[in-house]
Amino acid sequence: IGADEVLRRTLFGVRRINPSADLDEDTLRQIADSTGGQYFRARNPEDLIRIYAQLDRLEPIAQDAETIRPTRALFHWPLAVTLTSSFLLAVLRTTGRAHA
Repeated sequence: IGADEVLRRTLFGVRRINPSADLDEDTLRQIADSTGGQYFRARNPEDLIRIYAQLDRLEPIAQDAETIRPTRALFHWPLAVTLTSSFLLAVLRTTGRAHA
């Protein structure tokens, strides 16, 4: 997926880009065979789904249901303290110079 050849328009004209030009599938298969593994290559989303299903069968993982925790932005508290401190410092400096 994402390894298909594409044409890109550049400053120097149209260029043909092939992300899998350097992909040596034979060597990758040999490495997988020699290490007791398997080589997978997804050329489309359906292939990727099949690969994930096969991986789930090979190495099932007991996992809890995905928990989505709501997030609350808290950056405004330190920001408010910093801005207030900066404002007070600026006021103190200007009033201090006026009296000096």
